[in-house]
Amino acid sequence: MNILLFERSLEIKFQIVRYIEQLCAKCNVTTVSSIPSTIQEILKGHFDIIIVDIDFTGKQFNEMLKVIRDTSPKTILIVLTFYPNENVKNKLLSGGVMHYFDKIIQFGELIKLIKKQYDLFISNIDVIPQNIPSSS
Repeated sequence: MNILLFERSLEIKFQIVRYIEQLCAKCNVTTVSSIPSTIQEILKGHFDIIIVDIDFTGKQFNEMLKVIRDTSPKTILIVLTFYPNENVKNKLLSGGVMHYFDKIIQFGELIKLIKKQYDLFISNIDVIPQNIPSSS
């Protein structure tokens, strides 16, 4: 299972990668440091899950959403934020984001979601990732 991770906080990025490596023997995690580099990686290859740190929305983020919708619409897109906001959450969920998590409070939910997707992936290597509702 291929995962693309854009996280600004090095500490949180390290934690996410560490948990994924512990949970998923067959996960390949690619880390990037900006939205432009996220877009470049999306254009280069297939990802089952894309996890994006976003504490603002803007032109670059909208461009990234368009690239994902155009190139890999079945990819699960997860947004992480330090500043949860219901209006932003609703806008993102209606615009193609499948999950929106508070990085600190909902970190466990993120890890559970990745584990569920990995279990589906392992149970059938040809499975297309499914949008599993989070419990939040």
